[in-house]
Amino acid sequence: MLTLALACALGAGTPLTEGRRLFDALEYQAAATALEKARHAPGLRADERREVLDLLGRAYVALGHREEAELAFAELLREAPDAALPEDASPKLQDVFSAAKRRVYPPGTVTLVDRPAPTGELLVQLIDPWREAAQLTLGERASPQAAYVERRAAAAPTVRFTLDPSTRELYVSAFGAAGQLLGTLYSAAAPRALAGPATAAPAPAIELLPPQAEAAAQQASPRWPGWVVGATAVALAATGLTLKLLSDADDRASRAAEVGAPGHFAVDAQRLNARARAQAVASGVLFGVAAAAGLAAVVVVVAL
Repeated sequence: MLTLALACALGAGTPLTEGRRLFDALEYQAAATALEKARHAPGLRADERREVLDLLGRAYVALGHREEAELAFAELLREAPDAALPEDASPKLQDVFSAAKRRVYPPGTVTLVDRPAPTGELLVQLIDPWREAAQLTLGERASPQAAYVERRAAAAPTVRFTLDPSTRELYVSAFGAAGQLLGTLYSAAAPRALAGPATAAPAPAIELLPPQAEAAAQQASPRWPGWVVGATAVALAATGLTLKLLSDADDRASRAAEVGAPGHFAVDAQRLNARARAQAVASGVLFGVAAAAGLAAVVVVVAL
């Protein structure tokens, strides 16, 4: 009993499997019911969904349900524009299928779609339900000023072109067997622009001066602050030297007064000695400041 139930369950399978089995058994009403369930079942692959809609349309034609048949075929054609009946299909089936196609695609419809493709390639989808296109022509050029170079490929639902590395603008046209233009993807007047090859950002420019220009630039640099400081140091040194000489003179006069007669000469000796010491201290300070100023002048001149 369990084996029989398992066999029945396996025999039933999915709604698509059951609908296919019933259609082959010419049980069109039961097949249509199973295929309607499959039509709305989640998780169907694209090829399975095409089969469901194709069988459903045929089942409705066999049942004489033209409107339902056209709707099923129209849904099939929206998802698969290249869908077609076998050559030995009955005239009644072909008539319903053609009516469904006219619902979705007016006669003469040829559409080119630019599909995502790797860099250096162009992937074109050809929507040609009435099978009128015979070839596709790709036009390429390296710049807006250059002439287009054309290449041709046989018409197919999907056509892949490998682009020339120099291509920067392109367009695609579809032609019929007699050479008539049926459709375009972009155009020669309004092409698709491709980005050029990526280039690294240029390094910042460094200007190198020739030796003569570098020397002239150094000579032209403002060094007058150094010279001013240097002149100040010289003036301070001269003043210090003068005070040193005056100090020595007062010191000698003081010594001479000390060996003379007492009285006012002793007072003069003390005064001269005090002035000599003051001048000596001032002279030392000025010499120190002059030395510092001289060093500063050297630093300023070198830095500039």
